[in-house]
Amino acid sequence: MGLSLKGFSGKGDLTLSGRDLFNTRVQRTLIEQQNYTSASDFQWR
Repeated sequence: MGLSLKGFSGKGDLTLSGRDLFNTRVQRTLIEQQNYTSASDFQWR
């Protein structure tokens, strides 16, 4: 998500941005083998 505002009588710009605002980005990994099972979650902060 982002917002950009140009103006200020030609003296500058204002830019706001954000990413994953609701903290929903999760990487899930599941490994299943004959004698081994592994499950993990990783969440970026």
